[in-house]
Amino acid sequence: MIRRIGILLSVLLLGSAVAVEPPPGGVAASGASLLAARVKKDHEAENAVAAMRKKREPKNAEHAGQDRPRDGGPRFGGGYRGWFDGWRPEWRWSWRRVRFLSPDGSDQNNGSRRAPWRTLAAANAALRPGDTLMLLPGEYEGVIAPEVSGYEGEPIRYLAYRTGTVTLTGGAAAKTGGRALIDLRNRDYIQVEGVRLEPPPGGRWIRLDDCEECYFTGIVLAGEKIGATPVECRDVSFFRFDRIRITVWPEAQREGGAAPLWRLRQCRIGALDGIQFPDGGGFALETDRACGDLVLRNMAFLGRGACGICPGTEGDMLLERCVFADGAAPGAVLLGWPNLIFRNNLLLNSDRSEDGESGNAAIYSNTVYRAGQLPAGGNNLVAPDSGECFRRMSLRNYQLRNDSAAVDAGDVVSRAVGAGAGRKIAVSRPERFYDGFGIPGEEGDLVWVGQDRLPVRVIYMDRAARTLTLETEVRWEDADAVTFPYHGTAPDLGAYEAGIGATGPALVPTEVGIASSAQVL
Repeated sequence: MIRRIGILLSVLLLGSAVAVEPPPGGVAASGASLLAARVKKDHEAENAVAAMRKKREPKNAEHAGQDRPRDGGPRFGGGYRGWFDGWRPEWRWSWRRVRFLSPDGSDQNNGSRRAPWRTLAAANAALRPGDTLMLLPGEYEGVIAPEVSGYEGEPIRYLAYRTGTVTLTGGAAAKTGGRALIDLRNRDYIQVEGVRLEPPPGGRWIRLDDCEECYFTGIVLAGEKIGATPVECRDVSFFRFDRIRITVWPEAQREGGAAPLWRLRQCRIGALDGIQFPDGGGFALETDRACGDLVLRNMAFLGRGACGICPGTEGDMLLERCVFADGAAPGAVLLGWPNLIFRNNLLLNSDRSEDGESGNAAIYSNTVYRAGQLPAGGNNLVAPDSGECFRRMSLRNYQLRNDSAAVDAGDVVSRAVGAGAGRKIAVSRPERFYDGFGIPGEEGDLVWVGQDRLPVRVIYMDRAARTLTLETEVRWEDADAVTFPYHGTAPDLGAYEAGIGATGPALVPTEVGIASSAQVL
């Protein structure tokens, strides 16, 4: 027995010696192999960084001098901000984090749900690409101004834990320096959702300067004694403002009268959707001719001089499902711009006529009531002063009655030029169709093509070639209809299509009534 135990111990010792025996060449060879493996790993890391750097070209390098992607797909530009050129921190590949802010927190905490931060300043300094800051209910001083940018697919997000429970007041910086409560300068890929902005006297709501890929949703803009032009965007690309509620017209705007409430300068490829400007007697929205590829949808412009919209010299502009009422008018300059699509809008109770030529602008399917005239043609409805064609004017419902003479009285939007099959079709009026402008989240028009009336998506409109590129292949004959879906034997006149749902403005603001004092034209 003792002999067997001795043999077993000898075998174990021999195996241990073999296991620790150095490879041929000794310790030097072992170190060389480890070094080679490390060099290989470093090369792989460098190649990954180079590939990513190639994918993310510097800001504006991709779309310098260009309009938008010719294939109709979205273009994502912008690199990163706030870091040395050519260097990326290790957390670029880390997992996404959710951090928390609470009025009862402490900046000495780590930002977790159990140990939230207290101030926006601490959060701005700590947030990194892919991070989400959850603002717990309460009131916060400071401003939203992250120290770095996010990345494509990894934005920096500021979210209210529950919509309507978070208020930003700005504090000393906003009060003394007039700083905006959302202040983004040279920052990309930032998202803000569900907060209320109520700056102190002299403060402002939002300022964006040299930014890309920034999105704002469900924000309430409040406070009367704030600075002039409380929302200003300069040199911003790929942006969206969605469901922004303005509670009151600021006193500074009512007194000055010249400065706009919202200004866009040199802004391209963006959308404003679901914004209602209260009647304040001044300019609501102003754009300059350096702007282009913009979408204004579900907007309400109320009161005299409410908008000074000027389309960009190089880009396109879509205005749809908007309300111009009680003195507000889109303006002859806007309606005469060749790269404009103006459709499904309401023009109500204005004492100024905008008669005139439309140039090459696509102005069609709008409803005009006591507000002058639109250019002839295009299925525009100039309603009689009695308003008898509408369903319930007393309830601000301007949809068509089923027995209205405007039902089935229109023409198709466009027609095919020549027969064929495929995804690209030549049409008589390509400028009347919307292709999304390459804006993330936007889709082109859904149209009927040919006798089969098969719905298909438009992904690119080419004015010069007079063609539409479609999402799927279709067949068509010469002079076949290329139009929007309609109910009945033909499209209706005006902003709404009877029997098919509300194609016009989804809601006419409560401030818009039937102004008995409005001049009847």
